Amino acid sequence: MSFVELKDVHVSYQKGKTVHDRYLKHFVKEKLSSIFKRRRREDRVVQALKGVNLHVSEGSITGIIGENGAGKTTLLRVISRLITPDSGTVNVEGSISSVFGLSAGIISHLSGRENIYSMGSLYGFSERQLTSLEQSIIDFSELGEAIDRPTRTYSAGMKARLGFSIIASLNTDIIVLDEALQAGDLKFRQKAGNLIERFAGENKILIVVSHSPRVIREYCNFAYYLHEGEIVTSGDPDTVCAEYESR
Repeated sequence: MSFVELKDVHVSYQKGKTVHDRYLKHFVKEKLSSIFKRRRREDRVVQALKGVNLHVSEGSITGIIGENGAGKTTLLRVISRLITPDSGTVNVEGSISSVFGLSAGIISHLSGRENIYSMGSLYGFSERQLTSLEQSIIDFSELGEAIDRPTRTYSAGMKARLGFSIIASLNTDIIVLDEALQAGDLKFRQKAGNLIERFAGENKILIVVSHSPRVIREYCNFAYYLHEGEIVTSGDPDTVCAEYESR
């Protein structure tokens, strides 16, 4: 049984740094530790997540809505096991794949086809497995002949379609989408919505993060409102979005 559960999760970082800097070890910092310790005491600590509690079970399409800077991407990186919180517990049962932003981890000098193999390998899929998925990914993305062009020539919408098509085809238990459903035309969004509904019927978990109430209302059956690192409210997407819109 797949599930995602967070209990009293806190994440902080130093002002002027990204949350990811906390997890990077740098040779110079180690050599000059006394200097950097002194500087850290002078820096202001920013609380990215403040006691977040969240539970997502199989078959759920859960939305997380919040303003820019609310901590949405930090929360997804915790769920995706990319960072470890300062305190609290994180329990994730099941394989997971994630799309962070419109670029979706796409390497710009590689073609769309090459990115299928590059991204797929990051999630542990073999070349043989990806070869069997290749054509269905291309067909779903509707990129046609553009699949063999460098992705640096792609529009934001084309990159989003490619990234979503790859992640959606990898057949993991948990799929995390960070602002990946904003781009694309109406036809593609309808295709994405149909696929998401099918996944819910297959008892997969989908977590959709956005600052757009339209996206949360259109795709999700449950939602959380994250504001300044805290869960303000949760429940029916219409109710949660209305609370978000009233602030």
